[in-house]
Amino acid sequence: MLTDNITLNPLEKYLAGISKATEVIRSSYGPNGSNVVVHCELPPNHILVNDADSIIQACYLGDKIENKGLDFLKELSAKANKDSGDGRKTTLIIAEEILKGGFKEEIKGMKLKEELDLLLPTVLASIDSQSKKVELVDIGMVAETSSRSKETASWLSKIYQEIGRDGIIEL
Repeated sequence: MLTDNITLNPLEKYLAGISKATEVIRSSYGPNGSNVVVHCELPPNHILVNDADSIIQACYLGDKIENKGLDFLKELSAKANKDSGDGRKTTLIIAEEILKGGFKEEIKGMKLKEELDLLLPTVLASIDSQSKKVELVDIGMVAETSSRSKETASWLSKIYQEIGRDGIIEL
């Protein structure tokens, strides 16, 4: 983690803000990720969360420039949610790595975008080759990982067995 006692230029501060926020996101990532304690106004004055949006929206950094990096991640999280409804943690972590790599290699913003645009077909082909269709029997495992509850997973698995993969659940 970057320390606050070192004088950083504005771009380094911006990246430091991004790194501080993604450090919290990383701790909640994957099936072995932890919950994050977020302060809230209502008693008991905290909640336990593990979704990227709740975590990122609760973050605030004291330095104005670092906070701009955090704001970038908030905007990116909202865009990922709008575009796909999922994958916010992965999006934020990948964005941090791309920006850090671009900064390390001293690549200007538009040049980095052009290079990423050129790589996109290769990345999408790789993702397609690694992806697998989630079958109805897999829904329980996905639900358990997401909810961290065997009871919720069992409930959702039973519902999807009944309504099928294209069914809609309304509460």
